[in-house]
This record gives sequence, C-alpha cells and structure tokens, in this order.
Amino acid sequence: MGWVEPTSYAQGYMCGRFDATPNNGLGMKMESDGRVTVQVINGGTANARTVSSYQSLPLNKKTHVAASWAAGVVVIYFDGVSVPVSAAVTGGTAPTTAGTGGDFSIGRPGAYNAQYFSGYLSGFGVFDAVLTAATIRSLMSQDIAVGATNCIGSWNLNNTGVNQQAAGTNDLTATNSVSYTLRSPYATQADGTNNGTTEYAIITKTAFSTNTTLTVQVPEGNAIPTSGGVLTVSYSTQKVPYGFPAARGKWRVKTLLTTIQNSGSIAQNAYSNIASFQINAPVGDGMIGYEVQLQVNPSSGVTGTITSALSTSASSFSDVELIGNVNSSGSTLGAIAATVSVTRDVNNTTATTYYFVSRNESPVNATLYHNTALSISSRLFWEPAYL
Repeated sequence: MGWVEPTSYAQGYMCGRFDATPNNGLGMKMESDGRVTVQVINGGTANARTVSSYQSLPLNKKTHVAASWAAGVVVIYFDGVSVPVSAAVTGGTAPTTAGTGGDFSIGRPGAYNAQYFSGYLSGFGVFDAVLTAATIRSLMSQDIAVGATNCIGSWNLNNTGVNQQAAGTNDLTATNSVSYTLRSPYATQADGTNNGTTEYAIITKTAFSTNTTLTVQVPEGNAIPTSGGVLTVSYSTQKVPYGFPAARGKWRVKTLLTTIQNSGSIAQNAYSNIASFQINAPVGDGMIGYEVQLQVNPSSGVTGTITSALSTSASSFSDVELIGNVNSSGSTLGAIAATVSVTRDVNNTTATTYYFVSRNESPVNATLYHNTALSISSRLFWEPAYL
C-alpha cells in the first residue's frame, strides 16, 4: 500500500520485488491508461499472471492504493474502498506465486532498471497478511508505525531518507537522483493545494484576548489538536455550509430512560435524581429540554405533587424555567400518569451536565415512577440553535 500522485499516464511501477531480468517478481504498477495492475512472474517473463482495476487513477491528485493477494484472489483498493477488477490475464505456466530473488523497490520494479513511476510516492508499507478494508483505512492517514501488526516494511519517504519505520533492516537505497518534495500524503484541497490533514467542525463560540479562540463541535474521530494551534483555517461565509443540515431537529443529543424506575420514598421537600438520569450538553447556544413520563404515589392516598426540573445540581433546582408538575390522587400504581415536557434556550460557555431532579411537594412521603403507563421512553435532549 502507499500514496501515489501520477503526473502523467505512463506505465510504471509503484513498488515491487523483481530480479534484474526480470524473470521473477511481484509488483504493483500503473498502466499507461491509469489503471492499477498487480502482477506475479515466476521463472521467466512469459510466465505471468496479472489482475487490473477497471478504474484509473486521477492525474495530479493523491490516491491511496492498496492491493492484497491470497490464493489467487486479488483485491485492489483506492482510498480504502475496493474497486472492480478484471479477470486474471495469464501467460505461460500462469503462476499463482512469485518467483524469488531480487530487490524490493519503490518507484520501479525491484532490481529491474526500467518502468519508473512518473509522479510522487509516499507512505508505503508491505504486510505478510491480507488486511481488511477497515484496517487499510485505519492506516491510510498515518505513518505506519514500528511494530504494526503483520507489517514487514514501511517507508514514509517524507523528506527523511529511505530508512524504514517498521522493525527490521529493510532500508532502501536512493538511486537515479531521487529527490524529495514537501507534499503531504494525507489531504489535498479541491484546488490541488497540499495542506496536511483537513478536518471539519461547527463553531459554537468565539472569544478574543490576544488571539481569537474558537470553540468547535466535532464528530467522533476528529483530529483537530486541542493545543498548539491550527496552521490554516477556512471559514464558510454561509449560515449553513453547502450540504450541511439546515433545520433544527435534524439531530439532537439525547439521553433515554427505557425502563420503569422507582425512586423509593421521597420525604416532603426532598429531592431525587432517580436512576441518575442526566444529559451532557456541549458548549454553545442550544435548546435543552425533557419529555419525561412521571407517576407519583403519596404514601397515605392523599393528593400528591411532584415538581421536576432539569438542573445543574443533582440535589436542588437551578432553573425555574425548566420546572414542570404532575399531580396524583390515590396510592394505586397506574392510577394517574402524565408526560411532562419542558424546553428552554441555553448558552453553555462550558460543557454542562444537566440532571433530571424531582422534589416532593406533598405533605407526606411519596414514591415517583418514571416511564410507566404510556410505555414510551423518557428523554432528555439538547439540540443546537445554529442549524
């Protein structure tokens, strides 16, 4: 596997191990029409087996190319996605294994001094096992580390010479005036600019002291550094960037309570955060709320009242706008249940935990139940105000 950026369509090897003849070898090359071919030769150039992609590599753009070969089955990947391949083209004894001998090279077929690759190459690795598509994708955006599973050689070629990163002594030798150019293998802008890893985020807060500090919301797996700064930042001038969801309610942060929960006896004026029901709301403007099914049973059969709220404390109320009530008369479970729904706009300067807290307003002890007669999930939610 490796990153390739062809600058012209000409037949040339991305990598391979061949003898100088070349009568024996295994390699991965680009054809003159941009298609990728995997080839084995054993005991003579006529004894060959090749499998090619139907899809061609784009010019002047980085593409991660990987190929696996197992029991005659060849899979070729572009940017971690398997692409359709042709049936094998065979000649001579049609080998299924490569002949041994020769050197391994990047940019030409081993020790055979011809068919050089026309373009830029970086981040190559060789493995002695067939990798899954998920594993290939996980290795695409990083230097292949020393000791990576099944890795028998890796070379980032990132202006650091030709010594390998993986354990072992498979260092390469630069030949024919190899040169290095600063071209990150991990991201290319639409205009062709090479600028390292590109990540996306939604800005939820801005602040300025010496420098502007942005608080952003990111998806899982995002690699924006939390310290040290970002080299280049681009902003959308639109309220809703192209392709982003524009309607509120397109997505929410939710916490669900799907089972019946019993608070136990709550004394008058005491609080209960039943089942530790809570939600973690991110930084920024948004709407927070709850839709919770409640049932209150006073211990002596008198009318009972439970006041509930979302609160930043698990044992008190911190916001009168997020309070709702439910009343119950009688002490029979299931006699009266109600769904309480309350929302309010908030502006969190830090990530904030909101607890669902209930207080017994009855003159007697009471028991509170969540999620009973209506058979629906109680939910706490936060949704952004900026979509």
